[in-house]
Amino acid sequence: MDIRSWKVPYEPILFDNLSFCEVKSEALLQHKGKSVYRIFGEIDAMKVQSSMTLFDAISPNDVFGKVLDQFYGGVRDKRTLELLGEDKDDIT
Repeated sequence: MDIRSWKVPYEPILFDNLSFCEVKSEALLQHKGKSVYRIFGEIDAMKVQSSMTLFDAISPNDVFGKVLDQFYGGVRDKRTLELLGEDKDDIT
C-alpha cells in the first residue's frame, strides 16, 4: 500500500506530512551507533517504532524501513501491524 498512489481529498496534506517525517527520519539515521532509547527515552522510542512501522507500511522501501533496521533490528511494532491487519510474520 503506497499512499503516493491514493486519490483522496487529503492527498496534499498526507504528502506534506509524510515528506516532513522522511526528512526527520533521515536526520535520525545520522545518529548511527546510538541507542534510540538514549536519544528519545523509553516511551518515545516505542512511539517512534510504531510510527516508523506505520509509515513503512504505507510507503515501503523508504527511509522508514532504514530507521527500523538501524535502531530496532528490523523489528516492526507488533500492535501497529495488528491494527493495520498485516501478518507480522510476513514483515520483519
